Amino acid sequence: MDTFAAYLPIFSVLLVLILGVLIYRFNKRLIKGWLGEFSVNLSTRYFLDKKVYHLLKNVTLPTEDESTQIDHIIVSRFGVFVVETKNMKGWIFGREDEEQWTQQIYKHGNQFQNPLHQNYKHAKALEEIFGLRPETIFPVIVFVGDSELKTTMPENVTNTRGYLGYIKSKQEPLFGPFEVEELVEKIEKYRLETGLKTNLTHIRNQEKDYPKKIRRKLKRAKPTPKIYRYTVFAAVLLLFWGAAKNSVFEKRDETETQQTELEESAARKEINKIYKIQDSQGRTQYTNVAASPDAQLLDEEGKVSKTSLPVEIIDNKVVIPVTISNNETQLHTSLILDRNSNKTIIPMRIADFLEAEDLSVTGNSRLDGKVVDGEMRRISQIKIGSVSEENFIFLASDTQLNNQRGILGMDFIVKHPFIIDTEQKLLLWK
Repeated sequence: MDTFAAYLPIFSVLLVLILGVLIYRFNKRLIKGWLGEFSVNLSTRYFLDKKVYHLLKNVTLPTEDESTQIDHIIVSRFGVFVVETKNMKGWIFGREDEEQWTQQIYKHGNQFQNPLHQNYKHAKALEEIFGLRPETIFPVIVFVGDSELKTTMPENVTNTRGYLGYIKSKQEPLFGPFEVEELVEKIEKYRLETGLKTNLTHIRNQEKDYPKKIRRKLKRAKPTPKIYRYTVFAAVLLLFWGAAKNSVFEKRDETETQQTELEESAARKEINKIYKIQDSQGRTQYTNVAASPDAQLLDEEGKVSKTSLPVEIIDNKVVIPVTISNNETQLHTSLILDRNSNKTIIPMRIADFLEAEDLSVTGNSRLDGKVVDGEMRRISQIKIGSVSEENFIFLASDTQLNNQRGILGMDFIVKHPFIIDTEQKLLLWK
């Protein structure tokens, strides 16, 4: 039994290789397309900043004409890049305004649809479905494989290396951070579920646009038999089972050791913390116990560090304690966190009470899907825990706000980013 288990990973690898050769033999075109898209995926993930560029691959969207399938969508604050990959070899000839382009391999020439026209339909689908402005969408054609562009092409028609340069050349911000997150979330919700069923449905939807010869081939075409997929899946499971069997106990011991070390390290850090406090007579004192909510944590150089702050969570809304000051008047209140609001909103009655400076400018912000109008006002300081912002400009509004509280918006969050630990109910500064 032990001998069989020892050779099991080798048998699994051989089985995967044999099945891979068989699948490639009968699905060569499919494999080539997959390899082309894989190369673009790999380049995007390793050479574009994941925090700025969000990759969505193999996106099928329902449209009035049944569906449209997009190889890659890259969403960033510099625009939405709609990427169409072409895995071809030989010389490629074509002009931007031509309906058909030509692939020349030695003496043989084949015509194919102008990919710019094909990708234009994808861009229009995104524009209409998600309400995007045309100037925020950039179609990109990427030729992968052993091909060479022999005609002068637009800058958005390029190869695997060139398309990264084209994307990075767009440096004008067109979306805010929350708009990027919202658009990615909308596409993920609207797209059809990825899988063989969706791909086949999309192909059938497109059959009516194909010539009769192509339609006959599609009718005869069959998807990869399920037995291939099940066998590959079983082989991979066997491979991982054989490899994991000998290391599972070692990893368990290693994990327990690391956990113990982390707990001891956390305990040492807590003991070594030093806080700065003010006594009742205004004198500065130091302690290693955070006995007061006003205690300020010092870093290794003795400077005041940003400390975490307890918050409330009411009806899935995060309520943050805030101190608002203007001249000699100071008000302790709380604001509801809203990352969809681009401005901090404070009720007009509080702004008047603080005698906040009227900038004689009207403004607005979004709240719960509606536009809130008001006056732009300025106060001396807004303070959240150990972090403060001087000469803070906000939107004062008479609009009925949630629970009669104000709103903490992105104008503060962008300058002082933080995360909310909902389990511990803490605000943690980044």
